[in-house]
Amino acid sequence: MKEYMAWIEDPELIKGPQEMSITVKELTPGRRKYLGHNVKATISPTALPGADVLRVRRVNGLLLPETWYIKITEELGEYWAGRPYAGVVD
Repeated sequence: MKEYMAWIEDPELIKGPQEMSITVKELTPGRRKYLGHNVKATISPTALPGADVLRVRRVNGLLLPETWYIKITEELGEYWAGRPYAGVVD
């Protein structure tokens, strides 16, 4: 089981499994620790079968005490289309 960390703007809006494009940082010990990935994944505050552990931080850096879960479905590559900081500075 791997462990990841992600910054989510408003985690209270996610009540169950939700698919989203997100940037995650790998926390699993080894050579790839702290490597960032842009992925499409299903994330959930409740357990998902076959999922990895996700540590969630708010965009201000506050780490949530609950353990979340992530199931990565697709690697998006180094860049993906979108507007930087959309929703944060609007």
